[in-house]
Amino acid sequence: MEETLRSQPDGLGRHELAVRQSLRWALRAAAEGDYGNALGWLATVEAVDGRLPDGWEERRRSWEVAGER
Repeated sequence: MEETLRSQPDGLGRHELAVRQSLRWALRAAAEGDYGNALGWLATVEAVDGRLPDGWEERRRSWEVAGER
């Protein structure tokens, strides 16, 4: 991991790693049925990245519906 961080200019590697890890945590929370936490991780990604990656809006909608049950 350290090599990955050093190879990226201006902390870009850290940012991308943080976004990817947040998305993994969102997936894990949803898999455990904790949709509120999963949605919170997506909100974190939006806050630091400005948007969700492609395909994640659909997941968010399905998690919102699942969380309402």
